[in-house]
Amino acid sequence: MLVHSRNSAAWCSLRSAFCRLSAGVLTGLAVAGTAWADPVPNPRVTGPIASGIPNDASNNYPFFATEKAINVKGYIEEEFFIEGQAKSYTTPPGDTATVLNEGNPYQTRIVVRRPFDEKNFNGNVMVEWYNVTAGADGEADWFTSHEHLMDAGYAWVGVSAQRVGVDYLKTWSPVRYSALDVTAGGTITDDSLSYDIFSQAGQAIRNPVGIDPLGGLSRERVVFADGESQSAGRLAIYVNSIMPRGDIAYDAVILHSTTTVIRPDNAVKVMVVNAEYDAAGVTADRVQQDTDFLRIWEVAGTAHYDWDMQMNRLPLQMRDQSASAAQVAQCEVPQHFTRTPFKYVFNKAIDHVANWVRTGAPPPIAPRLAVASYTPSSFGRPVSLVRDAFEIAQGGIRLPDVDVPTALNHGENRLASGVGNCALYGHWIPFSVQTLNQLYDSHREYVNKVAANVRVSIRDGYINKDDGRKLIQQAMESGIGRAKKRGDPYIDFDTDPDFRN
Repeated sequence: MLVHSRNSAAWCSLRSAFCRLSAGVLTGLAVAGTAWADPVPNPRVTGPIASGIPNDASNNYPFFATEKAINVKGYIEEEFFIEGQAKSYTTPPGDTATVLNEGNPYQTRIVVRRPFDEKNFNGNVMVEWYNVTAGADGEADWFTSHEHLMDAGYAWVGVSAQRVGVDYLKTWSPVRYSALDVTAGGTITDDSLSYDIFSQAGQAIRNPVGIDPLGGLSRERVVFADGESQSAGRLAIYVNSIMPRGDIAYDAVILHSTTTVIRPDNAVKVMVVNAEYDAAGVTADRVQQDTDFLRIWEVAGTAHYDWDMQMNRLPLQMRDQSASAAQVAQCEVPQHFTRTPFKYVFNKAIDHVANWVRTGAPPPIAPRLAVASYTPSSFGRPVSLVRDAFEIAQGGIRLPDVDVPTALNHGENRLASGVGNCALYGHWIPFSVQTLNQLYDSHREYVNKVAANVRVSIRDGYINKDDGRKLIQQAMESGIGRAKKRGDPYIDFDTDPDFRN
């Protein structure tokens, strides 16, 4: 297994249980100017926990158990309980944590989705900190990238680290979750145990003792942490305050939509991927440059919470929370949720992080979104972005939806009435037929422009070939440009060098 060290094989030999080397591989992630703490302890793992059929009367199955046919991909889903004793930390902004107290008992759950067969496992594990902004566990980045994770052979693990999420679980299914507790019996309710709990969950994956949640998948494991929005903010604190202590159980960290500045002496591989909405909010990328340990990508025409995430989450909310599509907030622009496929850029970011750990080659540096001024935008965000005549943001990573547009994809929206998070959804307004005919003289011209954009994005390292093919296939199957001249371009993906695997 890949492990962390102080670039010292001698030091590692003193920590043999923590520092397992495979085939002589040693990944150095020294944190400058800090003393390394003891290795993260292993929690006790129980499971897999027996489950009923989703939607049974007792809710005796994993909350938000996937409704995807993951068995067709050769994947299985299992839930485990982990328990141990956690430290409580102080986490001063941008500075190293100190331990307030130790020995605080906890029990929580992890959900594992993994290849059943060793030959389908690529050796990489994404461990997602469940987002609890909506009052219950949400797996935002599984919703975003589940197709790619399974196609590429990743294992995915969700961790319930925060009190709000665990309390909801206990109410939702007392028969299944009544024993869970991340508050040391109600004595620590501020989530200050969450960081050590998350570390121990990672250690259970990295160096399993007893039950292996990955079912014995034996390839050399790269284990990286991931979180979106609130969870990305928690993980940014984890990077700034916990990991500098040496309390490390992860090879790298992905932050999806964060506004937290990463400390300048950070020496942990961190990948930030922000939507247009986030970049317009005076995020970390406004004051930070890319470094040897930090990459920040911004994606034009994308929202904090987009169409793909909504379409993957809503069926589970309807099944497990009795929600309905009618409960979506009434936004000023009714066509809310951007359609620009942020997921394709995020898929590539995941692959880059895994490769970064294994080879040391960092992800490419990407252009940032163009800032018009550091004054509020028309939607009230702290930064005004440069926009074209269609109000499409300029700069950043640019997919065909913004470079060869057929609609306005805008990162922000406004609440029209009631209560909701419209600002996070962005909006999407399709162009008129007249506008499309002015932009694209023929279907062939439209498809060729999409293909040109995709080729550049693949070559620059911002999307994968498979996702690029999907973008071009959608363009070829569309009716864009047909109103003027008919023509059916065809790209042979099997022979074209830009798309051939």
